Parts: sequence; C-alpha cells; structure tokens
Amino acid sequence: MELIYHNSAWVETNRSYNSNNVINVTSASLNTNAAVGTGQVVVRGRGPYSVLFLASETTTPLVLRQVIGGEPGTQLTLLVNGGSDALIIVNSASNIDGLFTSVTSGSSTQFRLASSASVIFTKFGTRWIEARPVFINSGAVGVA
Repeated sequence: MELIYHNSAWVETNRSYNSNNVINVTSASLNTNAAVGTGQVVVRGRGPYSVLFLASETTTPLVLRQVIGGEPGTQLTLLVNGGSDALIIVNSASNIDGLFTSVTSGSSTQFRLASSASVIFTKFGTRWIEARPVFINSGAVGVA
C-alpha cells in the first residue's frame, strides 16, 4: 500500500495486489463454515476485478452463498461451466458481509446461472449487487 500523510492522517493513494484475480472453484473445493454452510469463497487481495470460475464436477448444482472480501466498487464476475448449473443464493434481508443481491431473481432467495453463462456483481457496502447479467439464451438465468 502507498500512503501519504496529510492533515495529521494517513491517506491511501495506491494498492498493489499480488494474487491472480481468477479463482477456480469446484463443487468439491468450496469452503465449509459451520455458521453459513458450504458455499463461501474469499476474494481478499485479488484486485478491483475478480473472476470466480465455477465448475461443477457433478450433476448437482454448485451452491454459492457468500463471497468475502473485496473493497467497495470491486467487480466480481461469476462464470459457470461443468456438469450442472450454479445455484446462487441471494439474501436481501440481511446485511451480512459478502451476500448477494440480485435484480434478476426478483423476490426469490436464489437463482440458477446456467452452465456457460456469466453474471457480474459490484461490491456496494457489505453486499454484492447484480450489475450485469449475461444471457447466452433466454433461459440462462432463471428463478429457482
């Protein structure tokens, strides 16, 4: 981090990220946490544009509940590939860090992102807000 001392306070002027911004996530590699269950991924230190490549190794959907890290304004792209869709859990009622808010899913608590599709979220406060869905066909994103 680069800081400058101004008016009796340190102000951040630049940040360097040494990690690759693409994280490969398989259904077998998702973190397990007793508080939230499976589906938690950490993106701290990945820079302003992170990509989660979600690859399901089975016919069961890969379930993503929470992405921890990222500063406000960070963009997160979810790319799906593999034997099944990705099931993205959305929870607009809670302010827990790293949860998703989706306009595509309406009032549902989850949506399916079809294999070979993607969606972009932007970090706003503690939440990931859907910024741009990408449809490869009319059924790419649907309420589950």
